[in-house]
This record gives sequence, C-alpha cells and structure tokens, in this order.
Amino acid sequence: MPWFEVVERFGNYTFRIYTDSAMGTGFLVMVGSAMGHIAALATAWHVVKKAETGTSLRICNRNDNEVARSLGGNMAVMEVENGLDSALVVIKTKAEIFPQDLLLPQLPADVGWMSYPGTVEPELCFFHSHIAGTLKKPPIYFVDGVATNGVSGGPVFDDQRHLTGLVSARR
Repeated sequence: MPWFEVVERFGNYTFRIYTDSAMGTGFLVMVGSAMGHIAALATAWHVVKKAETGTSLRICNRNDNEVARSLGGNMAVMEVENGLDSALVVIKTKAEIFPQDLLLPQLPADVGWMSYPGTVEPELCFFHSHIAGTLKKPPIYFVDGVATNGVSGGPVFDDQRHLTGLVSARR
C-alpha cells in the first residue's frame, strides 16, 4: 500500500490529547456500544497521568476539532503497567463519536494466534491461518482456523508482530 494511503488511514484514528499542562498523541484502540458508546485511546502515561487527579482532558482530531472533553466522569485514565509509560483513556458517551469501521484496517492475509486449548492443557500452542473475511458491525475478522475450548481470548498477530485482535468463536 502506498504511504499516502497508510498515512490517510492512520490519520483518521490518531488524536491530540490535551491536559491542563501537557499535550500528546493518542490512537484509537477500541470502540463499543455497551450502555451508550465507549471508546479507548492508547497514549503515553506521562501525557495523561495528571488527569488521574482531576485534571481535565480534551481530545481533538487531525482538523483540530474537539471530539471529546472530560466532563462529569465520562473519561477514565488508566496506567497500563507501572514503569511502561503507557496508558488508556476510556471515553463514555451517549452518542457515537468514533465509528467502529475505524478499527478495521487492511491486514495481511496471514495471521497467527497463541492460546491454551483445553485439549492439550497445559501447553501453549501456536496456530496460523489466513483471514477469510470481515464484518463491519460489529468489527470482526473471520479466520479460517482453530477455535476450540480454551483458545478464546488469545492474541492474534501478523508476521511483523503487530497485534491485530483476540480470538473469539462467538459473536
């Protein structure tokens, strides 16, 4: 894929994050619609750590339009792991602000996944296959592969070590 197409795609789900004293970048990693709408952006912990103590957050898109602002508990900031400088900003809204199709970038045809299938417990197994199709709503990749008891929840990745999802045999 030409770089200009890659940049255009990633630009759609890369956002500016402002706090009272810092500015940084975050990118969309999750969208859902349980009890309203929910979304999560990944960012660096040092950008948002003051928001944990009540500092306000503001999220803007590439056109400098405000997409979300922390008001009355609609955003939560979580450090992924102490010392990793990684965080999630979880946003709850009544209206959809991030369309789900932003989360379905084109993937390579081949993917792998690791899981602990119950049939060979306690062994960790590696599986490999290809993407057979996609569904936009909800965002799902269909993979021609194994999804037996115990495999659900395992990481799915490409041959460049990019995490692309998790295994689920159910919709």
